[in-house]
This record gives sequence, C-alpha cells and structure tokens, in this order.
Amino acid sequence: MVRSIRAGCCRCLIPRGQGWLELVEAEDVDAVLSIAPVDDVAQAWCSYESRGGSRELSYDDPDWWAIEFFMMRGISTETYRRLLLALCEYGDDSLVGIIGAGPLENFVSDDEEDLAWLESQATRLPRLRAAFANVWAHGEVSEQTMLRLDRIAGIRLPRRKF
Repeated sequence: MVRSIRAGCCRCLIPRGQGWLELVEAEDVDAVLSIAPVDDVAQAWCSYESRGGSRELSYDDPDWWAIEFFMMRGISTETYRRLLLALCEYGDDSLVGIIGAGPLENFVSDDEEDLAWLESQATRLPRLRAAFANVWAHGEVSEQTMLRLDRIAGIRLPRRKF
C-alpha cells in the first residue's frame, strides 16, 4: 500500500505506516531521496512552513517529514545545495526569513567552496540573498566569513556580545 505524502502538490509516493518514519528517523538520506526527490522535500518543507509551522513537534502533520529531513545528518553538500535552491524556488517571499534562519543558517560554514557557491548563487537569486539577513552565524564561523556573509546579505549581520 502507498499513499501520497502530501495532498495536492507532492507527486511522490511513500510506504504506508511505520516504514516511512523509520527511514527518516534512521537518517537514511538516500532511501528518502529515492522516494521523495529534492523538489518534493522542498515543496513539503515550504508547505509546512507556509501554514505557520507547528508550535510544537507535529508528527501528525502531513509535511512534518520534510522538516525532520533537514535535521538529518549525512545530507551531501551537493544535495543540500540543491535543497537550498529548491527552497528559494518553491518558497514565497514570506518564507525567506525562515529559510535563512533554518536551512541556510545550518549550511553556512567556513568552507571556501561553499562560501564561493553561496556568493555566486546569491547574486542571481534574490530570495537566497534576502534569506542571508536572517542567518545567525557569529561564533560559528570566522570573522572573515562573517564579513563575506555581511556582503552577501547587504547588511551587517548580528554579532554576539561575548
């Protein structure tokens, strides 16, 4: 038996019952992506967040799985990049801050290749660039990286007072 993950816009099918939750909870990224491609993950994440998200964990929400997906360890850099691009595509302007304070903030690091990729993508994607205004990375990355993030965001990002 299969059922749609989401009514309406998600076209992927998932196993009914505990099998699906076990894949997500086991952090089997490849198995999840074999059932729910990156675009479907992004659409479900945006659907959940566009409804205001739950104030508490909601395993009953049909799109919660996508929120939990972003908590998985082991998502490759290339897949995470594709996810960020898809979030910017499917998320409307009301989700920009959540994208920045969530998935984008979790991706930001001192990694030179990732920073160069983020800089190049932000120049062509207004939603990605705008999401940087909600990234809180001070204390997690070097000051040099913070200056680069400031340039991407077009503002000085918040700094912790130590």
